[in-house]
Amino acid sequence: MDYKLLNKVIDDSGLKRSFIAKEMGLSPKILHDRTAGVSEWKVKEMIAFTNLMNLKKKVRDDIFFS
Repeated sequence: MDYKLLNKVIDDSGLKRSFIAKEMGLSPKILHDRTAGVSEWKVKEMIAFTNLMNLKKKVRDDIFFS
């Protein structure tokens, strides 16, 4: 998991983390824990994040499967 790239994608998107969390059906605390590596991502969250951020497969794979 490439947390640096994950957080860069979020920062570069211009979206607020609270908005991202809400759109993914997560609390801001859970999203924070996921992006900080405190807790693991669930598959449905990876899919929701990928779709919300409109990530290409390579970027998705670089983030979640590095």
